[in-house]
Amino acid sequence: MPWRSALGWIGTLGLMTAVFILVLLPPSASLAPAAQEDDAQQRAAVAQPRQRHGFPILFLIGVLDSGTRMGFLAFLPFVLKAKGADTPMIGVR
Repeated sequence: MPWRSALGWIGTLGLMTAVFILVLLPPSASLAPAAQEDDAQQRAAVAQPRQRHGFPILFLIGVLDSGTRMGFLAFLPFVLKAKGADTPMIGVR
């Protein structure tokens, strides 16, 4: 399989997994708790996340991290070659 097709499949699988996880997350709690709740219910409401911003932020961090790392690893040999490094110094023959 050519590398572009493999990369496309891996990216598609990653995005499908992210959507699947996002769909499976429990619904967020209401932003305004009822005024007549007792202490136990209020403590339980505080322990639950109120907004679902964590997943998209972590997903974006993962995308940026992976893209940066893959770009660095893909172009590092070319930069080393341009700086005068020979083939054994760049990698294994």
